[in-house]
Amino acid sequence: MPQVDFYVVEDADKRAHDVVICRLINKIWQRGLRVLLYVEDAERAGELDSLLWTFQDVSFVPHSVLAGADGNADVPILIGHGSRFAPADVLVNLGNLPLADCQGYDRVVESAGYDAVSRNAARQRFRDWQQAGINPGTQRVNASDRN
Repeated sequence: MPQVDFYVVEDADKRAHDVVICRLINKIWQRGLRVLLYVEDAERAGELDSLLWTFQDVSFVPHSVLAGADGNADVPILIGHGSRFAPADVLVNLGNLPLADCQGYDRVVESAGYDAVSRNAARQRFRDWQQAGINPGTQRVNASDRN
């Protein structure tokens, strides 16, 4: 079973939330781990793809939107949506994946959302993890923190 942590971004709108997620992905990658960032659809994948290029002025976060089978094998950060998954050390779930799709990852990072709809979905995922026998951790992050 994976280690599961929910990240609660304090005082965040959608953009501030997404910047925190980008900073987190950058930290994970700097530790030498591969990341799959899962989102619900192609539009959201495009938003995060653009933001990963621009959220910091001075760093480069190597990533790509997941194309097809082995089409992105050398890229350490992949953005998947729909049925597009890839092997990785860490799954960052910004979508609403069922738990079965989260198996096979050492660690799962869940977003606790940024508005009422995404927070309610996160609460349900938290309960689902608990019912599966996993006690998820909770990490609180202030959107204005730069760490």
